[in-house]
Order: sequence, then C-alpha cells, then structure tokens
Amino acid sequence: RATPYPPIAQTKSTNAYSDDAPAAHILGNVRAAAPAHARTLIIDAVVSPGNEPDDAKWTDIVMLALVNGRERSEHEWRSLLASTGFEVERVSEELVEATPATLGTAE
Repeated sequence: RATPYPPIAQTKSTNAYSDDAPAAHILGNVRAAAPAHARTLIIDAVVSPGNEPDDAKWTDIVMLALVNGRERSEHEWRSLLASTGFEVERVSEELVEATPATLGTAE
C-alpha cells in the first residue's frame, strides 16, 4: 500500500551532502512519488553569483573538503531539478521551491 504524497514535501540539506548523481537519485524518487499538484521545498543554501563573500561559499569549500558534498548555485539547482522532472518556482538564499514539470518539458 502506497503512502500518500503530502501536498508539500521538504528536504533539508539532503542533497548538499552528495554530488549530482546521488542527489538526482533522491530527487528522482521524490518526483516519482509526487502528484502533479505537489510542491517540493529544498531547504539548503544557494550560492550567490560573483566573488563577493558569502556564507554558502565557505560552506561549499568545507563540504567539498570533508564530505565530498557541495552547495549549489541557482543555476545548478535549476539544472539538477530539471533533470529529475521538476520546474523551479522560486529561489532564495536558503530555499528552493519546485513543482513537477508540466508534460512536454521533463516528463
């Protein structure tokens, strides 16, 4: 018996502790279970563009060195989510909100 998918699913730093392949696997499983109306909230730092100091950039360096993980930029989040069947609706410093991609785009 399948567990119903909630209207909003949340992941917190799950995808940061891995490179793209494991993160895509996790997100692919989330997408496979998600109905068309679902929203997925990823609570994780988003690396800002440019060379200005940013806490997410320091975290990215530490994660690369210690756990082979990473923080992602908005572009990287959009690419990863698109590859797993999601459309990004909104991005802020610590939140990425995505919905299942509409037919004809990623499904």
